[in-house]
Formats: sequence, C-alpha cells, structure tokens
Amino acid sequence: MSKFIVFDLGEGDFKTGLSSIRVTLSDANSSLLLQCISSLPPAPQLAQIYGNWYQLYQIFAQSYSAHNRLEILASNQDDSLRFSDVELCNLSKKLGLEFNKWLESQSFLREVINPLCRELNRQDDIQIILQTNNLCLRQFPWNIWTFLHDYPQSEITLSALTFARVQKVNTNSTGKIRVLGVFGNCKNINLQKDQDILKGLQSVNLKLLIEPDRQELQKYLWDKNGWDILFFAGHSQTREGQGIIHLNDNEQLSIQDLKYALNQAIANGLQLAIFNSCDGIGLANQLEDLHIPQVIVMRYPLPDAVAHEFLKYFLTAFSQGASLPAAIRQGREQLQGLEDKFFCASWLPVLIQNPTTAPSTWKSLQGNTNSWRRGSKPILATSFISTILIMLLRSWGCLQSLELLGYDYFMRWRLQEGVDTRLLLITITEEDIALQDRQEREKGSLSDRFLEKALLKLEASQATAIGLDVYREQGVKPNHPTLAQLIGNS
Repeated sequence: MSKFIVFDLGEGDFKTGLSSIRVTLSDANSSLLLQCISSLPPAPQLAQIYGNWYQLYQIFAQSYSAHNRLEILASNQDDSLRFSDVELCNLSKKLGLEFNKWLESQSFLREVINPLCRELNRQDDIQIILQTNNLCLRQFPWNIWTFLHDYPQSEITLSALTFARVQKVNTNSTGKIRVLGVFGNCKNINLQKDQDILKGLQSVNLKLLIEPDRQELQKYLWDKNGWDILFFAGHSQTREGQGIIHLNDNEQLSIQDLKYALNQAIANGLQLAIFNSCDGIGLANQLEDLHIPQVIVMRYPLPDAVAHEFLKYFLTAFSQGASLPAAIRQGREQLQGLEDKFFCASWLPVLIQNPTTAPSTWKSLQGNTNSWRRGSKPILATSFISTILIMLLRSWGCLQSLELLGYDYFMRWRLQEGVDTRLLLITITEEDIALQDRQEREKGSLSDRFLEKALLKLEASQATAIGLDVYREQGVKPNHPTLAQLIGNS
C-alpha cells in the first residue's frame, strides 16, 4: 500500500534546533491517518561534523576533478591540499551516528516515530517528504537515516515550504515519452555514455541538443508539443544559492535566465527534470519556484562513473514500472558498489517533489490515450465482424449440434437437487383397482367414489394445486354431484 509522510520542518537548522515539526501520514486516497507535532533540540556538534565532512568531501572531489561534472576554478586549486581516505570514511560514519542520535531524542521518538511505526508495515511503499527551505538541511544526506533501513520500500524526497499546482495546457497523448536531452560543456568529462543510455530507452521520442547556445535551447523549451522529461548532463554548480549550468564553452546560465521558457515547458506538460550534474541543489531550489512537479539532482560533486551508473540503474528500474521514488532508491543503493573508489556515492541523488503532484511512473508519462484509441479500432472491427458471422451461422442451424452437445455437457455437471418436499405424488396401483366393485372398475382406472374420497382428503390438507391423470372412458361423466363440484372448483 502506498503511504505518504510529510515532515514540515518549519524554520530552524542543526545549530538552533527545529522547534516546530508538523508530521502527517496519509494513504494513496489522501485519507489522513495520523497527525502529530514535535521538535528536535539544537545539535551544534552535528552541524560541526557535517561542515568538516563537507569540506573534506570537497577536497576529495578536487582529486578527481579531471572526471568531475563540477567546474573547479583554477583560483580554487590548492596543490597543498591533502586528505586521508580513512579520515573521510571515519567522518562519514561519525556523521551517520550523530545524525541518527539526534533523530532518536526521546520526545521525537515518543511523539513521532513510535506513532508512525504503529501505522506502517515493512511492505508499504512509502514516500517521505521533507519540507524545508534551509539550504544546509536540503543538502544533508537524509538517506543515512536508519528509519529508511527499517522500511525497504521508502524514500526521502524534498519539498519547499510553499508550493502550488501548475495548470497544464498540454498533456501527452502520443503513447511515447517526450524527452529533451541537453548536453552541455563536456570539457574533461564523457557525456557520450549518457547519450547512449537515453538512446536505448523504449517508447521514447528523444531530441538531443549537443552544446546548444541559449537561443537554440530556448526554442526547444518553447516547443508547443511540449516535453515530459528534461534531461541535462554537463558541468553545473551552485553559486550563492543559485544553480548554474554550462551550456558550452562560452555560455553559463541560471534557471532565472530560462524562467519564461521553463514556465511554458511546464505548462505544456513537463513532469520531470533530471540534472545528471554536480551540486544541483541550487538548480532544484529555483525550479521549485516555478512549481515543476519533480526534479532529480545531485547534492555534491559528481564523478563521471557515478553519473553513468546512476542513470543506467535508475532508468532501468523506472522504465520497468517502479514509481519515481522507488526507482531513485534502487539506483541510489546500487551506487554503493562504487564507494570503494568514490566515497559516499549513494548519498548523491535526491528527488525534489511538488506535493500537489503524485509521483510519476513510466506509464503515466506515456499518456497513452490516443494509442488506446488507435488500438481499439481493429478490436472493435473484429468484434463486429465476429458477432455478425455468429448470428448468420446460428440462423442457418450450423451451430445447433454444438449447442446441444454443450447443453448436454453442462446438464451432466448439474448438482443433484433432491426431492422437493412440497410435492406429493399419489399412484393408483393394481391393488387399489382390485378393491373397487367390478361395475366401478369397468368405467375407469378409479371409480367416482374413490376419486371423491382422494380429493376430499387432499383438500383437507390445504393443497395449493391438485393435478389428475386418471383414465376414464370417453363420454363418461362423474355421477357423484360432490365429485363434479370438486373437479369444477379445482
């Protein structure tokens, strides 16, 4: 069963604490199952550990910057920077321990976690939506929360505190998913594998833009036929809270630079934006302001190998029927196999969800209304022809023998109904006839006198109906007036 948990974190952060957390649990029918309010205490030590971890991870990212989708400026390079694999690994573990310790505070456990656990099953498909505008909380790897480990079909997604539904003026009715693939500046990275993965998808109308300029990208975003998925691969980063993408060697754009074109694309049916690029929280924040239904970004610097593997695993699960959150969890968890070379690779992908929109599936993106209509035409024609043919064959008697065989077959399979106790059968035997006078026997199988006695007894028993099958000589009428009256009244 699908269930949705919304954590409205309100204002606050790790240092000041979260003073008002509103939690609601609902099912797929939007029926409210649980609502509670709690808080989390300040955790300055957790903020310090996360800051140290993030700084060390950034240093680690620079060590493989030649294959990194984050554009690192020369002024930020420092050849003297060194890091220890063991130190980063230990700091990652410490971060997970301190984070879960914070979430296991007594009041939060009593007021939120325990009530939720009583309403949930391990088999439930659970989407957990964290509503916050705090950049640090949004960048934090919430997937290390042990609560997710207890519910293997759950996934955490992010949402802003304010959101709205966008009225679409165009929806997909082609039966194929419309994908606009934008491949930006590819300096020192390999984007060909991303292209090959997209080309291998089934039931997709794919348009690829290779290092387009701003005008070309704008043109396709304004396409009146619309897109279901916008995909970007290349260099990106977050500067002062703003996401920046590198279209080509000369052009770098923010979401604000594409605001009107993206607004039109969303109105024309854009459901999902995927940025398989580095440091994408800033991009997600700006796209949320446009009320896009769903965005997938990477929290931190993204190595090429991780980008390729996630895209492959995620699209495989998504195209095979998994919901968007479930597909992201499958793709994310399979990245753990790369963590001997790329630390915390499974922490990178995150889904940002507009709560007014249900999570997409591959089938819902296909929007196969017209394809059903096209497919229904031959079905209706075949049904009409078959009906006419059967009616003609029946009128000619060609099916009579088959119908009788079928009727006989099914009658043999009928259950024994037994004797109806409401029916009484009275038989006239040779002994009954022998008891009559000889003269009376010559007039029929049963004389008027004996027949009258039988009818009077049956009438006294309040019989609803009496049926007679008694042989009498032709023209012989009852001599007994009472018998004639009885037969006349029956």
